[in-house]
This record gives sequence, structure tokens and C-alpha cells, in this order.
Amino acid sequence: MPDESVLPEDLDLNEIFIGRERQLNDFRAYLEKWLRSVSISSPAPLTMPPSPNNNRIQGLFILLHGRGGFGKSTLLQHYRQIALEYRQELQVSETVDWEVAVQDRRTLFNITDRETIDINQYFNLIYKRLASALGKQRKEFSDYLTAEKAVDKARKQAYEVLDHLQRDDERFDWLKGLGIARDILLALLTTPLTPDSISIMVSNDAVRDKIRESFDAGASVGIEQLQRLRVYLQEKLGGDLSDYLDAPLQLGLALGKDLARFAERHPLLIFFDTYEEIDEGDKLLQICMGAAGSRVGWAISGRDNLWAGVTQRARSQDAEPGYRELVFPAHSMSVDFSADGVGDFTLSDISDYFKMLCQKTTLPVPQEDALKNVLEVTRGVPLAVKIAATLYLERSDLALITEGIDHRREIVDQMVQRYLVHTRSNPSDRLRLYGLALFRRVEEPAVMTVALAVPQEQAASELSRLHRRYGFIFTANRQPAMHSEVRHFLRFWLLQNRTSPEIMTIIQRLRDSLAERFKNRERQYRHRSLRKRLEDREWRKWYLDLIELEFWTDPARGVRLLLPFMCAASIYQREANREARMLGNFFEEVIPDPERTHWKWADRCFEFLTNRKPLRDEFSSLSFLVKLADREGIFFSQPVPSYREELEAALWWRLAEAYSTSDLREAVSWYEKARERLPDDTELNKAYEDAVQGRESLESSPHAVSDYLQLARECVLNNEPQRAIDYCNDALALDEKCVQAYIERGSAYLSLSEVKSAITSFEHALSLDHKSIATLRKRGEAYVLLKDLPHAIADFEKASRLDPDNEIIRAKLQDLRQKLRVEEERRKIPAWRSNRRNISRLLLIGSAVVMLLFIIGTVLLALPPKFSQPIQVTPSGQLKLLSSSQAHQDIVQGVVWSPDGKYIATASYDGTVHILDAGNGQLLASYSDHMGHIWRVSWSPDSKYVASGGDDAMLRVWNVTNGQLAFKGAQGNPIRGIAWSQNNRYLASSDRAGQIKIWDTTHIERIGETMKIDTHHPEGLYELAWSHNSSYLAVGNDTGSVEVWDVFARDIVFTYKKHTTSVYYVVWSPDDRYIASASSDNTLQVWEARTGINRFSPRTDFRDSVYGVDWSPDGSLIAATSKDGSLHVYDARDGHLVAHDTGRRNAAMTGVSWSPDSKQIVTGNFDHAVRVWQCIR
Repeated sequence: MPDESVLPEDLDLNEIFIGRERQLNDFRAYLEKWLRSVSISSPAPLTMPPSPNNNRIQGLFILLHGRGGFGKSTLLQHYRQIALEYRQELQVSETVDWEVAVQDRRTLFNITDRETIDINQYFNLIYKRLASALGKQRKEFSDYLTAEKAVDKARKQAYEVLDHLQRDDERFDWLKGLGIARDILLALLTTPLTPDSISIMVSNDAVRDKIRESFDAGASVGIEQLQRLRVYLQEKLGGDLSDYLDAPLQLGLALGKDLARFAERHPLLIFFDTYEEIDEGDKLLQICMGAAGSRVGWAISGRDNLWAGVTQRARSQDAEPGYRELVFPAHSMSVDFSADGVGDFTLSDISDYFKMLCQKTTLPVPQEDALKNVLEVTRGVPLAVKIAATLYLERSDLALITEGIDHRREIVDQMVQRYLVHTRSNPSDRLRLYGLALFRRVEEPAVMTVALAVPQEQAASELSRLHRRYGFIFTANRQPAMHSEVRHFLRFWLLQNRTSPEIMTIIQRLRDSLAERFKNRERQYRHRSLRKRLEDREWRKWYLDLIELEFWTDPARGVRLLLPFMCAASIYQREANREARMLGNFFEEVIPDPERTHWKWADRCFEFLTNRKPLRDEFSSLSFLVKLADREGIFFSQPVPSYREELEAALWWRLAEAYSTSDLREAVSWYEKARERLPDDTELNKAYEDAVQGRESLESSPHAVSDYLQLARECVLNNEPQRAIDYCNDALALDEKCVQAYIERGSAYLSLSEVKSAITSFEHALSLDHKSIATLRKRGEAYVLLKDLPHAIADFEKASRLDPDNEIIRAKLQDLRQKLRVEEERRKIPAWRSNRRNISRLLLIGSAVVMLLFIIGTVLLALPPKFSQPIQVTPSGQLKLLSSSQAHQDIVQGVVWSPDGKYIATASYDGTVHILDAGNGQLLASYSDHMGHIWRVSWSPDSKYVASGGDDAMLRVWNVTNGQLAFKGAQGNPIRGIAWSQNNRYLASSDRAGQIKIWDTTHIERIGETMKIDTHHPEGLYELAWSHNSSYLAVGNDTGSVEVWDVFARDIVFTYKKHTTSVYYVVWSPDDRYIASASSDNTLQVWEARTGINRFSPRTDFRDSVYGVDWSPDGSLIAATSKDGSLHVYDARDGHLVAHDTGRRNAAMTGVSWSPDSKQIVTGNFDHAVRVWQCIR
């Protein structure tokens, strides 16, 4: 790890800066060009406000504008760091953060489009903040302070004159009844006087009415009166009136002169951030910029587009030129963060960001899947990525930050708080923004009117006001809209908080309003057919708009209303389901069951435009929807007609498509059902004809795997199982990994009552797809025929976990368990108790047998001995069961004795890891953070930590001393093997995708992935084991081989290929010379690690797969467990059987582990038990 690493809590994330090389280089170039320019000449500053013609701002001008959260402030900070490199020739201000600087003056800028900023307060604020940023005393702004005094003096004099006229001059009696503020009246005198200009200047309705009442004699009379008043004031006040009436110009020029004076020796560069807070007064600042001259530069960051001129947001009724027209191109630069691709983080950027973060802190670098989640949640918004990084520093696990609505909450909350910071003074605006975010689309004027809660004629002006007030409302296609990123976070926030009274009130208002509009449209709708509705783009839009609000109100009802749309679209307008799926996916995490399950079915089976060549989940989901439609019905609700039968026919049509590439007989059958209800549909009839033709050609000339499988299925249905087996073999000749061929062949064998052959075929299928519910059920039924209830129950339990809602599987499982209980009770009753009348007969026969044996024995003893032979002790007598623990609720797959001999760690399909007292079997701790089956556990050599892994693809490390989760890391695929190296430095994990990951455990608090090895076994790996010198890994896989890897050379040093099927477990001998391997080929094999030469012949004492093997620490014995329920102990030197237990518990044994003293053995079992045995030598 790098020496400069810091603790997570000490890291400043602003130090991490990704990308923006072009913008940084451009800034440096413009800066240097400006500095060269001002060193040669300095034109005279402006004395009038800047304009697009000959009155342009002369200094350097840099503008960063656009979407919030995309790094404008960070980029501005880096610009300032570059500027500081030139401090010998350049003065650099501190950055004025206006969000902080106007905390107590926010109302100054919260004005409407009819109001103007208080000029005196504005310039007073600007000069004070500039003084602080430049390190100047306020008195050094001498020109500005002089102008401020002059303006204040002129205002007081004007007030005195007006007061005198109102009291004493009869010529201006009309002023007495006017009753408006003196400042407003004086402001009116500075504008061209027309009735319209009066309405614009005065925003207060009461004041405006009073002025108009005063002008009842006619507009011309009112205007003449104001003009006479203006002339009179000019005569009385002279230049002082100009000082007051021209205050913006006077104050702006004076402040600019002060800045120009400060820049006389060295140019001055001023930095403003969050400028959107004060940009309502931007026209006033432009006066100051012009007056400051060429030696004063400005670097400004804000959300609003002040650059683009006519395309920027409107802030008044008059057109305003943008900075593009007010500055010189050679000395100006603009970066638009609202443009596509500017500011957004890509997945590569996020990866680089977290790599830099982890290099500085030694945290583990997150896996790509975790980083994809970050991208999905943050949408690449740099601020959101920074928030995610901050949370990662605290929790060291991105899954706790990005997965699930609750974990995303902190990112979403902080982003929404940032976006809505400007609504604090206007709660009604916040509610309108909620309304805009709640809708899928707002381009429809009627929808926009509902969202804004205003009459339709006011909607445009209200949206324009929001456009002026908030930088994330922008213009697109001549319509104001909300930036997608803001909408993204705001919608997630609303989803999290939708049940709050404030938000639910808005949702219900919008829903009711839109429902009424939709109902009115339905009354006037001319198309009655379902196809015509789905082909009508406007109808689809309005229906989905309404459904979205139903989801906001009641997600369960939303699903019930969306399902009929998706079923109809699946045949009439197939592309429309992409939009429907996006809608449902957004709400998925808040949909309750059973509607959530129904939604998942629809989402899976309508993912593609057709159901041809369906994936397994896609096919099963479609089948479930067909059953749902039959059982409960899928139909539209009023005011739309029900279309119940037509929607069911649509599902039959899609199911026929699904069968068309795998079973043409079934496809034709479902097409025929659909045609009964849709006889005139041209597309359906054509599909039916194609299926009939395909079936006829298939029977005459099969050539593909799917052809042979279809023929095999038909043979089974026609009671021709042997022909079905032949067709399946033909299919397997073309594709030996065809799961369906093994399943169909197994079914055919069952028809012939060849049960063991059927099970073998099902085993092949499950080795290729261990989650096939159909195969598990079929194999379970086969075990029932063999009267092997424990194995049958195990298969149905797996099937039930994969499909927990399947009532047929649950009922079958319950029945099998009941049968097993009855059978076990029957075994406990001795046979003689069932018929007491036979007792006397049995006693007589017994007496006769004893007498006969006595006579034979006497005769034999009298004979002379011919040879001497020692009596053999049966091996089963040398294993003694010491204890049995039943704390788990499912199969116990992994068991490991701690190196110090005090504890036993166990892993179970019930999702828990248990720590047991090795002495008495007492449960000491239970860890339940895993989701799904746990396959393996492994102790650290110091017995302080336990690692575990399973189907949730997460490696976890537990601190046994305090019971806390010390680490969680993503494997990426279901874990099947875990091993801790003897030097305590590394943890290895293997998975079902054929990958090995090596984790550095030198510092438990900072475990990190150091290496990933792709073994190129996509069919998967099983257990792995470190050599005792911590240099090599032995790994079993699904191809029947064991590979020995030189870990740090990433190279295979030897491959053992003598097994014929999957190798489940491997273990090294204590001296690292030999490896023992356990396989599903029912053998245990022990071989030399470097050559593969067998130490002794493979042991074939097992009737089923060998699941576990362990070498005793003293090197003398090897213990192995089997699916047949047995435990065998062998002499490690020659392989002879030392002891065994035949498995009388009717449950397969799984993992096995020796105690450190090599005297006891612990085993895992299918019957959920953990058993400890004593091996008597």
C-alpha cells in the first residue's frame, strides 16, 4: 500500500479530480493570452453600460454554467489553483461563494419579473464581498463610497421636494390622492411614459389601480402630469436628480474604477461561485465589469445560461444580450455543463475516481458491478458520485449505499436538498416542482396545467417564472423542462416519501384531475377495438400517464391496471411495452406481493418483441401469466372496456410463440386456442399457418437439436419412450451440453420404469443447470419410485426455494415429509410387538436353536485345530457418535474445526453461519447477513475470524471475538469454495463462473482484492485448498479435473484428470506432497501433487457422490463423506479402510473436518444436523 495513504475520515474528496483536461488547458491558454495582452496595452475603461456594438467588456471573462451537481464549483476551484501559479504577475481573489454570502440578504434577489432589485442594497453587498475577497479595507473603495454618498444625498433631496409639493403646491394636488411610494414614483420618472410602461414598472395591483384611477381623465393627461413633475424636479435639483435617477450607472462605474485602480500594478482576477443566487442583478454587475477595464478579469460559475443571449432564460419582458455578445472572443470562454457529455461521469470516470480514492485510503477497490450500481444511482452526476464516495469511506461497502431504495436514500436525500435549496423561501414553488417531477411527461399543455395547479391560460407564464427562478428548469424544443438529472433524484425522493401527507395530497389531486380528463376523452373516443386503441399513440400516452399516477397512489393497483395494457401491447403494439416496463420498473421496490410477483412475470416475458426462443425465466413467467389470467382474469377497468377474453387470447398467442421453437405441437395447439377468439387477425393466422407447416416439415427431415427434442416430446406423449430416448441421443450427439435433452431422456426412461437411468440423466442436466426446477422435481419423483424419501425431499426442498410460490411443490413436499415421519415411526416398533400370539412359538424355536448350537460347539471343541486365524473387528465399530446439533433449519453444507480446537464453524442453506462450542456442541453465535444458501466457511489460522460465502456472491469475514461483520466483498458470482492461507495473509474464493479471487487479509480492517484468476471454466469451480506453504492452490471443477495453480505466477503447474465427473472437494496432505479429491463419480482419489501418480487405488466404497474430504492434521488418516449418507476413514498411507459409518440416518453427509488433535471428526448433513464423531484407533 502507498505510504501516503490516509484514514478515510481524514481524506478531502476535493483532492480527487477526474477528467476536464481540455477545460483546464483552455483556461490556461486564455489566461496566458490575456496576461500578455494587458502587458502590452490597456484600453480605456467603459463609461457607459456594456452593449453588443462598440461598448464591450474588455477584461478576461470565464463563465461556467449549467446543471447543478456536475462539478462547476470544482472546476472553478481548479481554475483558481492554476491562476495562483501566476501570482508573481497576477492578483487572485478568494472565491466568493454567493450561496453563503447572501444568507441574510436572500429576499433582495427573490423578485418577480415586474420588479427591480434595490440598487443601493445590491451594490452595497457587492462592494463589501469584494473587499473581503480581495483582502482590502472597505475605505479603500473611495470612488464607490463617494458615489454612494452622492446618491443618498440626492434621494433625500428628492424626497424633500416631493413632500413639499404634496403639502403646499396646488399644481400637484393629484399627488395627494395617489398614495404610492416615493421611490416608485421617482422610478416612473426615469422611463418613457405610456400606460403599458406603468403596468410593467409597478407590480403591486393595488398601487397600479390607484395610478390608473388617478389617470381617469385620460392617459394623455396622466402622462402630461408626470412629465410636468419631472421638469419641475430637474429645475429644483439640477444635477443632484441625475445622481439619484442614474444611481445604477453612477454606483457601477464608481465600483469599477476602484477595481481598475487596484489592478494598476498587476492584473486582477475575481472568482464568483454559485452566481445564480444573485444573477438577477447581473445587468448592474456588467456596468462594474465594463468600468473595471481590461486589467480586471472575471471567472464566474452559476447554473443559469448567461452566455447564450436569446436562448438563455428570460429574466424580464425585454430581450437581453448574453455575454457572448458583450465580451471579446479572444478573452472569453464558456463551458456549458448542460450540454450532453459535459460534466457527466462515465463508468470509466467513476472507476478512476474510486481507484484514486482507494489508493489514498487503502480501502478495497469496488468491483465493476458495484460501480455500475453507482453509475445507475448517481446518473454520473459528479456531486452524487462524491456523496456515494463519502458514504463508502464510512461503510466500506457500496452495496449498503446503492442497492435497494432504502440504501440509496442518503444519496437521493442530499441531492434533492441541494437542488431545492432555493425553494426554502417559497414552499409553493417546491410543491409545483414536485408536480412537474411526478409526471412522465409535461410537454402536453393539459398535463403541465395539472402539474402546476394553475388555470390553463396561466400555465405558460407560471412555468416561465419557474424557468427564471430555478436553473434546472431549461428550454428544450421551445418549451421549458426540468433537467433529467434533477428529475431523476427528485422522483426517487418522492418515491421514498410518497406516503407523507403533503406529497400524497399532491399525488391525489393530480390523479383525480388526470382521471377526469381521461374519462372525458374516453366519452368522445371513436375507436372501440382494442387494436385501434393500442395503435393510437395519443391514447397510449394518456393511459400510461394515468397509470403512472395510480402507481404513485397505490402501486398494487398500478400493476393491476398496467398488466392489461402490456398484454394488449404484446400483440398489437409490441414496442409500447418498453415504455410500460420502464414505468413499472421504477416502482418495483414499493410494489407489494402478490402484485410484485405478477409484475415480475410481465416484465420478464414482455422484455422482447416476441417470445420466440424464450429464456427459462421468460417462459415460466409467461406460463404463470396465462394461469393468472385463467384463475383471476386480466382486464381493463372503467372507463375502458374490459376486453378480458381478448387479453387472455393475447397471452395464448405469446405462449404459442414461445413453443414455436421448441415444441411445434404445443405451439399449434395454443395458436388454435387464440384463433377461436381472434379469428380475423391476419398476423395470428399467418403465425398459425407457419407453425403447421413447420411441424409437417419437422417430421419428415429433422436436422437441428430443437427438431430432435420436439420429436422426442411427441414420442413421450404418444407412449413411444424408446424412440424418444433415441431422438434425445441424436440431440446430444449434436450438443452434449443440451440440458433439455437430458431432461427429456430422463422422462422417457421413467416411462420405461428405468429409474436409475432416469436419475443419471437428470444428474447430467443438473450439473449443467443446477437451478432447473423441472429437473429437480423430476429427479425427486424418481427418488420416490426408488423409495428414497430423504433424497426426494431434498430435491423438492431445493425446488421450493427456487419457486417459493408454487403450491404444487409445497403440497408434494408436505406429503413426502409426512410419509418419511410415518416410515421412521414404523421402524422404531419391533416386529414381534405386532403379534403377541407368536411369542410362545418364538421361545420354543429359540430354545431348540440354543441346544443345537451347544451340541455342535461341543463336537467342534473335541476336534484337533487345523490353523489359527485372528478375529477381524468390523470398521464400523471404531466410529463413535459424540454429539449432534440441530440448530440449523436447512442442509448444513460446510463444517470446519477451528485451528485452536475450541470451536466449530458451520454454513447452511438456511443462510446462517453458526459458531459452536467444540466441547459440548452449544451454539455460541449465529451470523445471518447472507442472502440465500451458504456453501463454505473457513477459519483464519489464528482462529479469530471466519470467512463465509454462498449464492449471494458476497464474501464475508466475521470477527468471532465480538460477533461483528469485519468485511464484505463482492465475488460477482455464487461462491463455491473458500480457503485461508496458512500464513494468514490471503483468502481465496472460487465461484460458479470459473473465477478465483485472492484477497489480502494482512489487515482485516482493510481487506482488499489483490488478484483475480480466470480459470476458463465457465461451467464453474468447487472447493479450493491452499498448500501449507501458501504458494499453491488446488481447485476442483465441474469438468472432472483438479488444477494446481502457482498463485502468484498465475500459472497451472499440474492438472489431474482421472475423475470422470465434477470434483467437489480437495485437500492437501500436511507435508504438501499429496492431494485428496472427492468427486460425483463416487470415488475418493489420493495422488501426488506434482505428478498425479495415485498413492493407492481410488476408493470406490461409496454408493453416491463423495461430497467432502479432509486429511487429519497428523497426516495419518483421511476422512470422506458421501451423498449416500456414509462417513469413511482411511489409512493415508495405503488407503485401507480404518472405520466407517454406513449412514443409518437417511440423510446425505456433506462437509467434513478433523479436530486439530486428529481424534475427532465433524460432519455436515442433509438432515440439518452437525455431528461430532470420535475415531477410535
